[in-house]
Amino acid sequence: MTRDPTTGNWVAGSVSAARTPHFSQSDLSAYQDFHVSKTNEKLVARVGADCFNCLNQHHVTIINSNLIRTGSINPAPCGSAGTNCTPTEAAQAGFDYGVLNSQGYNYVGLANAAGSTLSSEYGQPQAWQNPRTMRFQVRFTF
Repeated sequence: MTRDPTTGNWVAGSVSAARTPHFSQSDLSAYQDFHVSKTNEKLVARVGADCFNCLNQHHVTIINSNLIRTGSINPAPCGSAGTNCTPTEAAQAGFDYGVLNSQGYNYVGLANAAGSTLSSEYGQPQAWQNPRTMRFQVRFTF
């Protein structure tokens, strides 16, 4: 979603423009068991390590999808499908929920008609994969 520089209207962009990039992560696990008794095979000591995101990659996992600066468009809970809201309910929601159900949801047209401000964070990265983490283990089984 972008703004047309000449008219100021919202313009729908490519769906792939709002998708996260390919995600990859390299994990590694290594364990070694030691038998501590020749007479009792159940006595085993284990030493090991896990490394998550070993290459410390920083791929984006969430892209901000709030179009409107204030957060989102919230449908007004009025009437049933095809029933128009009262003027007060429509004003609180910013649009008439009943009309949306009967005519379809055109968020670009509604946002342009309402003069809503496009969020500057829309389409920007919001979360990244976890950093490199290591876990060590020492275990004794008897």
